[in-house]
Amino acid sequence: MTDDELTSLYAEVLCAIVPLSTGAGVKGKVAAAYLHGIPVIGSRIALEGMGLSADTDYFLAEEIQEYVRSYSKFRKDPHLARQFAANGLEKIASTYSFSRTIQVLDEVFKKLNDLARRLIFV
Repeated sequence: MTDDELTSLYAEVLCAIVPLSTGAGVKGKVAAAYLHGIPVIGSRIALEGMGLSADTDYFLAEEIQEYVRSYSKFRKDPHLARQFAANGLEKIASTYSFSRTIQVLDEVFKKLNDLARRLIFV
């Protein structure tokens, strides 16, 4: 699927349903949804480690009824859907931006440098 096709698809959906049962780290589908202005309903595994908060950035759902209930909330209240999408995008952008990545890497390298100095002088 091309980027244009994906963008067109996101323009037609109310939300992203992400019922992952395995996975680790940053979930690309979750980040992509937020980057396209789409709120997320997902499983615990789909959202773990993303730095997002349930009931303000996404709806947590494990059972089919929970997905249906959450979808209905977004369908009844488009403002709520837009707010969740904006909240999620803000957190994704601040957590995974290029500048934040450089900051984290800088901190890691400083700690490694300090550790190396201690090991050399022990």
